[in-house]
Amino acid sequence: MVSATRISKIVGVSEEELINRSLISFIEREIRLVEADIADIRERYNVISKEELYEAIKAKNSESSCMGGLHCLEE
Repeated sequence: MVSATRISKIVGVSEEELINRSLISFIEREIRLVEADIADIRERYNVISKEELYEAIKAKNSESSCMGGLHCLEE
């Protein structure tokens, strides 16, 4: 495994700067992945806001809990 010290010497930046840039890149990548997941969920449920998503999930759960049972007719 290559050390941060060795890489910092190769690229000509301090070890601290190398670690800071690496962390920022990692966090930005994770944010992009989460934003893509959120976009997929919004598209799946056809919603924009978190409130709309909550209501869509709640409605879907109540529909699926009624499947195969007559107890929903009583509600």
